[in-house]
Amino acid sequence: LQKALDAGQKVVVYRDGVEVGEATVSGTGWTYADSGLADGGKYVYTVYVQDAADNLGAASNNWTVNVDHMPPSQTVVLTQILDNKGDQTGPIANGGVSDDDTPRLEGTISEGLRGNEEVRIFRNGVDIGKATLNGDGVSWWYQDASLSNKSTYSYEARVVDAAGNASAESNSISFTLDKDPGSQTVTILQVLDDQLPVTGTVAQNGTTNDATPLLSGSVGAALQPGEVVVIYRDGVKLAGTAVANGTTWTYQDSGLVEEK
Repeated sequence: LQKALDAGQKVVVYRDGVEVGEATVSGTGWTYADSGLADGGKYVYTVYVQDAADNLGAASNNWTVNVDHMPPSQTVVLTQILDNKGDQTGPIANGGVSDDDTPRLEGTISEGLRGNEEVRIFRNGVDIGKATLNGDGVSWWYQDASLSNKSTYSYEARVVDAAGNASAESNSISFTLDKDPGSQTVTILQVLDDQLPVTGTVAQNGTTNDATPLLSGSVGAALQPGEVVVIYRDGVKLAGTAVANGTTWTYQDSGLVEEK
């Protein structure tokens, strides 16, 4: 309203050209709670000031609403959360530990999105953004960012339409972010040659004819959940991780080539 109402005036609301009620006025503002709108309907509202003689003032601008009560029907699956930082990369186990503060979420929907639908990502129950669909129209990804160290995060996904209706929630995957370097001490105790004619421990800087030597060693304390022993050969991380048992570990290497 441009100014407060005069005595005998009121604000009346019309829906599709038919009066549906009187607004509640406070100063120059007003509100009206409508009801009974049908799903799928399109409605146009217009408001007037009406005086005691039932004369209508100038019409307000029109305001059109489209009613949508139906939630999206897609089933959403969060297939994995990927760690792409540090020594240990790949899918993060549900309830596991990761040092990646920008994890990538990947998932699928059971059918393609309609024009006003999006895949939305929820972290600890809060909507944090829109996922990106891949070219197939049913797989998606989302790159998270700026996570806080030593915090635990739980992720779900839903399809949400323009009216705010949401599909059923996806499965949940959670992990704890830990970017602190480990304080473990790790030692290589021996490299074992089991290829005839000479077998046994390969001396430091020694020679072997075994292209698949077995490395073994120890750690200062038993590994904690999420910790692994990784092996580097000539400064390059190898594909696998060692097999740990208490404070000992072994690693079966392969593919060594003869020195020329």
